[in-house]
Amino acid sequence: MRELDGADAGGQFLRTALALAALEDETVRIENVRGGRETSGLRPQHLAAVETLAAIRDADVAARQAGGALERLAPADRGLEVAERVETTAASDCPGSAVVLRVDHGSGVAGFSALGEPGKPAERVGEAAADAADRFLAGDAPVDRHAADQLLPLLALAGGRVRIPAVTGHVETGLALLETLGYEIGLEAGDADGGAVVAAEPRTRP
Repeated sequence: MRELDGADAGGQFLRTALALAALEDETVRIENVRGGRETSGLRPQHLAAVETLAAIRDADVAARQAGGALERLAPADRGLEVAERVETTAASDCPGSAVVLRVDHGSGVAGFSALGEPGKPAERVGEAAADAADRFLAGDAPVDRHAADQLLPLLALAGGRVRIPAVTGHVETGLALLETLGYEIGLEAGDADGGAVVAAEPRTRP
């Protein structure tokens, strides 16, 4: 059994570790689940991931304790155009508006969002989301900073290289986990903008 410590990690650590363990037919024990979060332990969405994997693998999952130890854009400037605009309202604890932008670029898709708050003009909310999208489009990475860490397990399995716009804490945690699990993956090169190239050798089964 492989033992892992999630003291400095979040939910992605748990999901990645369990998914790869199921794929490799390996048993893992995770201590201090989501120890790096204000509310540690399994939350409903994490328990759902565990139960889904258990159902897929026909595994026996005994522990279900929540606190358990286991477990701004200018389209004319860039040749962009608005393909679709959707406005909606919903009951929420969020005190204000929210903006979500989807950017289709080449063969990829990126997403950006911003939340409103009391006293903050709606225009400023939109500008915040647009600024994030503009920074992404000014770079040369094919994925946004939120997708980067989610691609690491696939890259570790299949091998290859991908440029990411930033080495976030999620990326660092994901790389450390994958290296601990024996995958040959790491940062090949960095750049002055904070981005980097992640490279991996394809996983070979014994």
